[in-house]
Amino acid sequence: MKIPTNTESPSPAPPSKEHGITPVLSLRKHKVPSLAILLLLMIVAFPGALVVGMHQFQREAAINVSPPFITPINAEHEVEPQSSRPHGVDANALARVSERWAKEWSAKNLEAVVALYTDDAVFLPSIGTRVTGRQAIRDLFQKALASQTSDLHVHSRVTEQSGSLAYDSGEYEETSTSGGVTQSGRGNYLVVLRRHGKDQWRIVEHMWTDLPTAAK
Repeated sequence: MKIPTNTESPSPAPPSKEHGITPVLSLRKHKVPSLAILLLLMIVAFPGALVVGMHQFQREAAINVSPPFITPINAEHEVEPQSSRPHGVDANALARVSERWAKEWSAKNLEAVVALYTDDAVFLPSIGTRVTGRQAIRDLFQKALASQTSDLHVHSRVTEQSGSLAYDSGEYEETSTSGGVTQSGRGNYLVVLRRHGKDQWRIVEHMWTDLPTAAK
């Protein structure tokens, strides 16, 4: 293209047909159509970019706000509930106190029976008033053993321990002879025990219930 040297405005050159190409748009002469096309491209491209950006934001937000303390637990690793039964309970040791009581009672060994009670023990007979204290319990048992001979057997049903206290609940069967009359009896008992030392248990509360007996 030649640059004109005169000062007069040159006449617009006719469209070049050398290569068979005719310019359609010129940014200098057709500003409005060019801006319209640019705006149209922005409108078409913006929603796609917005959707992509929103998806990325949601993924990052989900990662950032996930509570760090929530950890999935597999079914095979679920924590089993702990047993409510205290550790170190020896049910046989608790039941043996009642068994020894019955054995010593049948043998009329008064001192051995009384030794199973604490100083502040309470005995609740099936009839009569409560008897409090080891000495009062001894006096009651001394009179009973002097007037009868007994063959007593106990069967422990439930034992439980909580700290230094425990209980033994069960049933008993007894054959007693008094004044030449033999009777068979049965009923229930409840013994509350208190730990003394490491392995020793003593009776702190003792009660009996009697079922109807039959005379022979």
